[in-house]
Amino acid sequence: MGEDSEPQSSAEVSYEENTVHQSDTLEESSGDECYKNYATQCEYVLSLPRIKPDYGRDRKARGLWPWQRFLALGIAKRFLLCSVKIPLEYLSASKYIYKTYRLRNTKISRRAIVIGNGPSQGSLSADFLNRFQADGGDTIAVNYWHLNKRLRNHIPTMIVLSDPSTFEGEKGRSLVEYLRAHPGISLVTPTSKFASVLNDLGLESRTSKFIDIEARFMRSISPCCPRGYLSMTLYKALAWAVHLGYSKIGVIGMDNTYPRNVFCDENNNVLNHEIHAGISDYVLDQSELYPNVAALLHSLYKLFKDLELFPNTNVFNLDKYSLTDRFRKVEIDDFSESLG
Repeated sequence: MGEDSEPQSSAEVSYEENTVHQSDTLEESSGDECYKNYATQCEYVLSLPRIKPDYGRDRKARGLWPWQRFLALGIAKRFLLCSVKIPLEYLSASKYIYKTYRLRNTKISRRAIVIGNGPSQGSLSADFLNRFQADGGDTIAVNYWHLNKRLRNHIPTMIVLSDPSTFEGEKGRSLVEYLRAHPGISLVTPTSKFASVLNDLGLESRTSKFIDIEARFMRSISPCCPRGYLSMTLYKALAWAVHLGYSKIGVIGMDNTYPRNVFCDENNNVLNHEIHAGISDYVLDQSELYPNVAALLHSLYKLFKDLELFPNTNVFNLDKYSLTDRFRKVEIDDFSESLG
């Protein structure tokens, strides 16, 4: 290195060495082909059916300037949570919370698989899940589990629901029919949602409940407390499994591949290519929620960061391709056999 040259960081050296190494092994490719592949992928995503939800006034506030957001969602929100919303929640839901508290560590001799709706759910089979259940394991599904034609012949031990619109529309009606046809399925829902619906449908008696207020400063994953993590039904299902005290918990369908699926259209609308097992791909227009890609990526940071609240000694990721790196990855057969 000459006297006038600036010292290189280890990252720069590593990148240059890696580039040299790759140039010795990779075949050359034309720029036209590279662009063609890039454009083809983008055009495919932009051609998919597009959904633009109404996120409501509270979540739209993320588009405010930082100082406005701090005042609107910082001090004021904490004050309202601690002085009004949380106390009222405990008062109105005390009987449910007491029942939930008594369920703590009641499953310490059993194993569970928590099943999300990510693409890796497709690696499962109903036969495998039935065998796992027959051997004493529990399966915990989320949302519209019954829509997956390959897996619907497996009846999960529990289904966790939290989206306010769960029982609306055609999917909601089909969910009700499915639950009525399988009375052995236990339901897990928020204390503040679905009470009248579940009662009218005759499902209240087999429902356990958790507090579904987000209070990140509390850093809690207990279903008896406001949660310290972002609102993901699969995370709530995992928190429920941890609360029940299963000796081993496997997670699949928690691929969290959202960073791979972020797109923008010609109007700079922030889009996400939604890929879920059992249903067709579609595009979620999140421009009303996130004013730009930076805001979306900040939210995705929390998606991974919040998993640090969960224990990783007895929780295992059963998808080797998942971006979720909080939990040790193991083969699903190893989890079902040798970890027992």
